[in-house]
Amino acid sequence: MEFNGSAARFLLAILLLPMMPDASADSSNELSNGNFEEWDTLQGMPPSGHPAGWSQTCTNPPYQVPGLSAGSTYSVFMRPGVNNVLSQTMAGELTKFEFDFDFAALDPGRPSDRSFNVALSQKRPDNSTSIIVNLRMVAGTSPGILSLQAYDGQDWVTVGDNLFEASVYDESSNTFPTLNAYRISICLDLAAQSPTYSITYQSLGSADLSTIADLTVFHTLPSGSPLSGVSLQASGSVVGYAIDNMEIVPK
Repeated sequence: MEFNGSAARFLLAILLLPMMPDASADSSNELSNGNFEEWDTLQGMPPSGHPAGWSQTCTNPPYQVPGLSAGSTYSVFMRPGVNNVLSQTMAGELTKFEFDFDFAALDPGRPSDRSFNVALSQKRPDNSTSIIVNLRMVAGTSPGILSLQAYDGQDWVTVGDNLFEASVYDESSNTFPTLNAYRISICLDLAAQSPTYSITYQSLGSADLSTIADLTVFHTLPSGSPLSGVSLQASGSVVGYAIDNMEIVPK
């Protein structure tokens, strides 16, 4: 094919345009406002309120805090408090998926206390729901170090010992004087005959990936039914934590 002068100049102009982000890049995300950029109401300082698209039962509404990664303006900071929960219900019949999010967790001080607490739920044959994966972050063996635990229906089981560094949040300035942010990816097939899941994690800005594979620590054993929802919980937390860029993507 030959191009005349005008066509060639037009093509060159197109090629020289800056690359724009692909607006459909996160179109497969089953969550609404998983990046917490949109808020319905805000008041006070730090600004607290209701992230759009999320159901909220909070005596202490979450803070809108700075984003945890490059390109993110805001994240949500879950504050401790009775019934402090953000949740989102899933539509459809999703059984095989990847669950991803960025987090920055404060140091709760003791291995028996938590900051971060995130849970996935599943539909049951009787149309009820039950938690299947329940994760929390607790103090590790040294100050400022955190361990990851999963609930097995009776006890909290440490699945990653001393893996993460805690962040420090300053409420007066609504900033993180010390920000240690990480990304976690969880792969899960609820319809598998013998379900397991893996947790891959990395420090934001680092290319190094680590994986905890073949986990069978379930709050309730998956029944093969679809995913019903996700929740961010802080009712049992003694300090807060921030979440950003949360996705649930079909696989």
